[in-house]
Amino acid sequence: MQKLKFFLVLTGYQITWLACIFGETKIFYPFLGLIIGIIFLLLYYYFSKNKQKFIKTAVLISLPGYLFDTFMVYFKIY
Repeated sequence: MQKLKFFLVLTGYQITWLACIFGETKIFYPFLGLIIGIIFLLLYYYFSKNKQKFIKTAVLISLPGYLFDTFMVYFKIY
């Protein structure tokens, strides 16, 4: 069961990442990745048993990643 959960988390991450890339380059809809990411997080939150731990983990991982990517785009490194 743990391997399936891990696989689903990685799959959701990859789908969100692809939506971000294709939203910016192919579809020209920059909020596609954000929308897919929010849907993924809401679904994961809904099925999470420890909701408080999920929120803490999501903020600790998402916030630095978002800031790092924003700086990379701002300085035209991306």
